[in-house]
Amino acid sequence: MSKLLLLIGALLLAAGCSTEKKQVDPQPVANVGKSIISYQVNGQSRSHSATARYQPGSLVTNTFDVLSIEGRDTSSTSGREHVQIDFLKGPGRPDSEYRIISIRFTDSANNLTWGLSVQGTLGTRSGKWTGAFAGTATNQFGIPQAVITGEFSDVPN
Repeated sequence: MSKLLLLIGALLLAAGCSTEKKQVDPQPVANVGKSIISYQVNGQSRSHSATARYQPGSLVTNTFDVLSIEGRDTSSTSGREHVQIDFLKGPGRPDSEYRIISIRFTDSANNLTWGLSVQGTLGTRSGKWTGAFAGTATNQFGIPQAVITGEFSDVPN
């Protein structure tokens, strides 16, 4: 796991030093048996307990089923740090049709949303959600401003 994090950190550093838009591919899940979400934002590692929230298709969701995987810093009194990965599929469609639509990250200094350049995987293992995600947020000129990459595992439905 530490070698994977070092590799991801090196890739993030290289991505932050270039003005070219780079695609960051999701990495495979390494944590097994824990309901956890681990990720890096601009090379800073974070890890939290993970939860899943399901919202069935309705007028509010434009008739799509939405699955959100979330992690929140519960150790701080403000509880401000939060990451949320949203997946979307047609109502009544199989879970294999979920596709990532956004990644949101909030802490005391940032409120970032990745929606155009996101990649993600989603699956189940023993009835629990497992997957990976990555994205690059750019400014209005297309210059990378923030990179996020991470994984979640064994998140109960």
